[in-house]
Amino acid sequence: MNGWLIALVIIIAVLIWMRIDFLLGLQQQRKEAARHTQKTRYGDVMLLTDGEECFNKMLQDINSANDHIHMLFYIFRDDYIGKKVLSA
Repeated sequence: MNGWLIALVIIIAVLIWMRIDFLLGLQQQRKEAARHTQKTRYGDVMLLTDGEECFNKMLQDINSANDHIHMLFYIFRDDYIGKKVLSA
């Protein structure tokens, strides 16, 4: 009986340690994520869920720009959408 009690205490101690370790890791992860978030100038963000919606909104924003725009793409193809963006 004494061996079972010791084993139970050890198991409970390990579970408590795992929970504390998880919570501390989660707290650290949130701090790291907060350091790497992008802040927007005016605080507005729009979630675009498909390519057509994205490029339509992008072309609309390009055409309504007053002075200049900044664009960053990793892939820019010489296809219908790429030509449409270049001509805007």
